[in-house]
Amino acid sequence: MSSNEAEAQEALARFLEECADATPGSRNLCAGCNGSRFLYCTDCYQILVPKDSWPDNLRSGTFRLPFEVDVILDDRRSSSTGIQAATIVRTASGPARDTLRIYDVEQDEIPKYEESSDGTFLLFPGESSKPFSSVLATSGIKKLVVLDCKWSKPSIRLNASIASLPRVHLDCAPQQSYYWRWHNAGPGMLCTIEALYFAAWQAANMQQWSLSEQKSLVSMMWIFGQQREAIRRHYIVGQERKLPPHLPFTEQGKEYQRAMRRKNASKGQERGGATDIVE
Repeated sequence: MSSNEAEAQEALARFLEECADATPGSRNLCAGCNGSRFLYCTDCYQILVPKDSWPDNLRSGTFRLPFEVDVILDDRRSSSTGIQAATIVRTASGPARDTLRIYDVEQDEIPKYEESSDGTFLLFPGESSKPFSSVLATSGIKKLVVLDCKWSKPSIRLNASIASLPRVHLDCAPQQSYYWRWHNAGPGMLCTIEALYFAAWQAANMQQWSLSEQKSLVSMMWIFGQQREAIRRHYIVGQERKLPPHLPFTEQGKEYQRAMRRKNASKGQERGGATDIVE
């Protein structure tokens, strides 16, 4: 791991620790849809907490990404960290607002990438994928397509348009995710917004952004960090309600959930019934 890659991981760890010092807001009404939401509106992409609590580059509207992003959403909007990323980007002013787009497979048509895919890559590991750093150093990346779906069901990648895209995989990501959703896919599997953060950091470094500019990318994780802190506080005040013994975003918590799923599956087999396990 290079020193710059280590900086990316350290910056994120510090940022999430700082989020633990913040007090998550209460539910608020979204002016766009009049829905009651916590932190942000998943439909209107609006942050719903006072602006004075946002990171500096969100308050000033200067947050930006080093490439364009298309998030293909095949999951619940409330579970989507890609929605969080879109909300952060859309707080920016000027052209940066349009650098990240969400395509919800339930209501939107997926772009026809096969018609014009120069500089467009699918961020998805596999035998045919190339290291992100090598692509940045050769052809460069104009647009990154990211699948926002459950780790166990990335079937949207089989869409003809998406399948036509060349693939890249992160080569500077941490082995463990900070996300609270568990999976059995093994080490190095991150949620959408984590993958975008590390990809953006690496691309910004290649484009010779200053270190302070690179560190500003961590603001992308602000909603994510606030949700983690809300979960932590929920567990602290709710222990009398017999919640699981470990926080869900810790490795102990994820292993506990895996063990419980294995136990339930085993009971189902003993009863002679079928089990439908979706993580």
